[in-house]
Amino acid sequence: MYDIDKITKAFMSRADIFADAVNFCVFGGKEIVHPEDLREGSPSELYCFRTRSGRIRGLERFRDVLKNMVMRECDGVKYVVVGIENQTKVDLSMPARCMLYDSLRNIGNIRRISERNRIQEKKGEGSQEKNSFSLDFLSGLRREDRIPPVVTLVVYWGNGNWDGPRSLHEMVDFPNETVRRMCADFKLNLIEPAVMEEEDFQKLRSELGQVLHYVKVQDDDKELERLLNEDAGFSSLGEEACMVINAVTGSDFPMVKKQEEKNMCKGLDKIKERAFNAGKAEGIAEGKAEGKAEGKAEGKAEGIAEEHVRGVERTVSALKQARQTMGEIKTILMDVYALSAPEAEAYLH
Repeated sequence: MYDIDKITKAFMSRADIFADAVNFCVFGGKEIVHPEDLREGSPSELYCFRTRSGRIRGLERFRDVLKNMVMRECDGVKYVVVGIENQTKVDLSMPARCMLYDSLRNIGNIRRISERNRIQEKKGEGSQEKNSFSLDFLSGLRREDRIPPVVTLVVYWGNGNWDGPRSLHEMVDFPNETVRRMCADFKLNLIEPAVMEEEDFQKLRSELGQVLHYVKVQDDDKELERLLNEDAGFSSLGEEACMVINAVTGSDFPMVKKQEEKNMCKGLDKIKERAFNAGKAEGIAEGKAEGKAEGKAEGKAEGIAEEHVRGVERTVSALKQARQTMGEIKTILMDVYALSAPEAEAYLH
């Protein structure tokens, strides 16, 4: 058994994977953020307050992964706080959860700025006008103070579409449109493999691309075989990436170190063979079933013979799509349809 939470956290905590996810979801695949631009942050979101009775209470929530992102702009260095949440199942409260995480982080940032300002105020640092006149009594902020932006990404590792709310508004029962317009919304930044297209996976530059693509096609044997054949990245996939694939899809993808590429290729061959055999069986069954069904509909011996031929032809077409060799197709036709060697060869041309 795999501990999916720990495995996905460890994988998404890698600087190269984290940066790749941010570039894909936030910047449309442009390589804006690099691993060296990331700083580790505390995943704890904590808010402490004093009750009317004088007791100290606290509200704490833990993110899966959080990093501080350094962005160098023309007017200086800016910081962005980015969190990532891994979901293997749909959480119907996800928009409210992410909004709470971001709100707690914003409150924490405001308090840190406020404490810094009040300390400077007591020490008399800066101009008297700036410290006394501009400092807000209630918040402890100055008019020029700004907090860093907070962005939360949600990676959905489940099989299929995210069928839960994608925004806070989708969770609320509004009495009318007027009330809806007055309520602030909060939308999920969702990475959802099931809806990603081929060009989306090409925007990912790390192993995250292979892992998400595998998750998308995990139940499609033909697509899985094509992917493993065409994407060379699978032959040298790292151990952590393999663990994520196995944990979230229930596969037995070979987990080996990169220098053991021969063993990796053997493991991939087994996966390809399973997908290939499934496609082969499907092609044979489909050809025979369609041939019989359409032949019966004719109700005549001549019609049955014609539909039998069509069924064999469909089987040949399906096996060719499954990339069987001519020799293998010939053998299958002789075994399944009891054809002689010349009769089987006639269907191949």
